[in-house]
Amino acid sequence: MDFSVFFDRGLGAHYKNTDDALAGNPKGMLRIEEFDVVSGEDDLGNRKLPFDLGQNSEKVSFSCNVKIEKTKGFETFLFVDADAKHLSCSVNGETIFEAESAVIAYDFKIEFGDEPYSEICLLLTPKEDGGCLREVYVYHLPKSSVKTLKMDSLVKEGTASLTLDITVASGDIAMSLGGTLRVTIYFEDGIVAEKTLDVKPFKKQPWQRLRAELTIESAELWNPKSPKYYCAVFEYFRSDGSVADIRKKYFGIRNLSISEDPVTDGAMSLKINSQRLKLRTAHFSQTLPTADEILSKGFNSVYIEGEIPPGFLADCWEKGLMIIYAPIFSIKIKRKWWQKRGDDDPLDDAVLSIGESVDILKGQTPVIIWSLGIKGAFGYESLANLVRIIDGTRPVCCEGDIRFTVGDFFSFADCGLSELAYIASGNSVPGGRGKRRIKAKEYIKRPLLLCAVSPDRESFEEKFEIIERTPHMAGAVVNFTEELSSFYDF
Repeated sequence: MDFSVFFDRGLGAHYKNTDDALAGNPKGMLRIEEFDVVSGEDDLGNRKLPFDLGQNSEKVSFSCNVKIEKTKGFETFLFVDADAKHLSCSVNGETIFEAESAVIAYDFKIEFGDEPYSEICLLLTPKEDGGCLREVYVYHLPKSSVKTLKMDSLVKEGTASLTLDITVASGDIAMSLGGTLRVTIYFEDGIVAEKTLDVKPFKKQPWQRLRAELTIESAELWNPKSPKYYCAVFEYFRSDGSVADIRKKYFGIRNLSISEDPVTDGAMSLKINSQRLKLRTAHFSQTLPTADEILSKGFNSVYIEGEIPPGFLADCWEKGLMIIYAPIFSIKIKRKWWQKRGDDDPLDDAVLSIGESVDILKGQTPVIIWSLGIKGAFGYESLANLVRIIDGTRPVCCEGDIRFTVGDFFSFADCGLSELAYIASGNSVPGGRGKRRIKAKEYIKRPLLLCAVSPDRESFEEKFEIIERTPHMAGAVVNFTEELSSFYDF
């Protein structure tokens, strides 16, 4: 089988043509000074290093030193499809990715500083019965042209209706005059969908947003044993018809999320990476799966938006699913008379709508409550009161107080992004006001309920986009932003 790794500057055209984009042969590569392959033959001419994880080899790795001439760093996207027991990736000796999975996609940013060389290593440990590395792609994420891709789809009987929200940026003067953007979706059997969009001349802003609606027809859109990855190729044509830029992005169907349908009251829809699996219906019972059904499809986490039926959260918890809950921020909670504060208490209008579902978990579930962009009254004290409402016993922590309930809730203020990253990577971080330390490795072993409080939806999505790009975070705690979930499949 083939092993391929590519590096490029992202300067000028990304690929010469669509065929090169699909083949993964970028134009203007960074010069690879050295390649060291522990097992297998070295074929630098084609940038392909064929080897296989035989019965006698315990591990196989490659490393390369990349010389950067002009830039101080670049962002890359790593896609691995390998029959391997364990995989890890490191930059300059620091592990940035580690997982046990057959299919892995990961995005990371490499900062080189003043060092002219950087070493990137990928290490795989084969399964006991041997295995074979199938595909590895490492390539530069664009700093111009197609910058973001937001995806939503409706899947039914082998047909997926995709809606792509695309941000296009002007890369040069010729591109700023406008042109066309052709979007083509490929699978291993060829083209499955195609759409051409008009790009207007760039005037006040150096970017504009486009929307493409396509339909994918496939007999089997998702299989837990062999997940399918589609390739989206974006070709930007200038107004004179010349090709300005060609990009490609992979997206897969892998993570299940449950969200409330905004069209019909009480309707539910199931989504995989923001791709809906079933048509909207009027009753929860018609679409809401059980935890066993979710596990049988190969999922290990559930992302939930809005209110959920009683018992569903507990069912997921008992089966060991990681629960990621994005609350509705406009629902009010009825407090006891001694819990009331002033009329201007913002908690009355922006609270977690968890209710009784969490109450049954309070003796076992480690919960991180993270304040997103909330200041003033939404400090530690208000978060503590919020937890007290949910838990129904006593405050978790208040100003100058570090008491914890049997629910063992942890609260973090707006600066909690780094703390969450530490927890995800298995380190200990201060709890509350720094008076108690959390041994994160003891809690990461168990399912985690992550609740986020935010006064507005925009802040909520923005913060979680940052989480996506935090090392160790996406695979360990949460990975569900609409803008990025189509590219990251754990």
